[in-house]
Amino acid sequence: MVIKYNIGKNEYRNWIVGETDFQPAYLGKYETIYTLSNGYIGVRAVTEEAYQEETRGCYIAGLFDKFPGEVTELVNIPDWLNVDLKLDGEKYDLKTGKILSYRRQINIKDGQLIRNIEWESPTGKKTRLTFERFISLKNLHFAALRVKIIPLNYSGDIEICSGINGQTTNSGVQHFKEGRLRFSSEGIISMTSRTQESDIGLVIAAKHLFSLNGRISKIKEEIGSQRRKIFLSSRYKIKQNEEFSFTKVVTVYTTRDADFKGKEKFSDKEIEKAAIGNLKKLIEIGYDKLFKAHKKRWNQLWEQIDIVLNGPDFDQLAIRFSQFHIYQMTPVHGERLSIAAKGLSGEGYKGHVFWDMEIFILPFFIYTFPKIAKRLLLYRYHFLDGARG
Repeated sequence: MVIKYNIGKNEYRNWIVGETDFQPAYLGKYETIYTLSNGYIGVRAVTEEAYQEETRGCYIAGLFDKFPGEVTELVNIPDWLNVDLKLDGEKYDLKTGKILSYRRQINIKDGQLIRNIEWESPTGKKTRLTFERFISLKNLHFAALRVKIIPLNYSGDIEICSGINGQTTNSGVQHFKEGRLRFSSEGIISMTSRTQESDIGLVIAAKHLFSLNGRISKIKEEIGSQRRKIFLSSRYKIKQNEEFSFTKVVTVYTTRDADFKGKEKFSDKEIEKAAIGNLKKLIEIGYDKLFKAHKKRWNQLWEQIDIVLNGPDFDQLAIRFSQFHIYQMTPVHGERLSIAAKGLSGEGYKGHVFWDMEIFILPFFIYTFPKIAKRLLLYRYHFLDGARG
């Protein structure tokens, strides 16, 4: 596994960690290193297209469940990242054809994951693809990804299949009940379900947006569903050197959210209404403005916490990388939540909180954000009785 530390240039010098080779054997490690989070949602850096070596995972702070005979664990929620592409009839898959150029990088200054690729299909069709995503630091319930496609030596059809896959598990353990799938007249799909034992409600709502050469395109999408899975399929004709853009915007809510405080019981329809309603408002704002607000929030944070070193570039990048992961894994939105040993980057340690939160992480917040440090200590206070038990 070769990680590059000198990719960032000019204003992004010592702000970017990346790779320049596609290495399936190390997908799991990169998925953890490039994890994006906002303290509420944590998403492993799986590629949009699926590979056998991957470990797909998306987690919500505080969303735990226990399966009979198992230990209570942080739940892997339905996967919304998967995007299957066919480029003029050929499936986009980096294990086939040739990779002409490849770069994937996490920009820790702006909180964004970017992948740039030039791929030649088995029949010689060359395509330039850009994948980007962010988990909003400005709007806790919002996440988005964008795929840009440019055919370099052909014209043909672009086929896209994307949706919400509730067949995900925690290493084989299914924590969600069957739930409900929905498709609205506005083209929004959603999946609503509850955890098996803890009975926490979850809803994920998603919508696809399209554009050609920067202009919004309306594309007819076909709805499809399987057990615990809902998806939309579409096709678009594109000419050589044109840029086709596919954007997927998502909102996630649970019945544990502060939005629903004061009520003893919430119906699935209530959280579904909140997710879809918020998604509609955010769609009106637009992807570019939403990312700009997210980037601005990260940049404001860096003005407060950045530590500038007079030394090797690697040391400078390393300390920023550590700060980035500490902050993005911290549930600053609640005092009944804390930071797990693996944050929100995977199922390791089952999402449990250990003593290293106080030893390694708390000092950082005491010196930077004392109010957050207080909330993290209040988490221990609130659960003293359970600890004594």
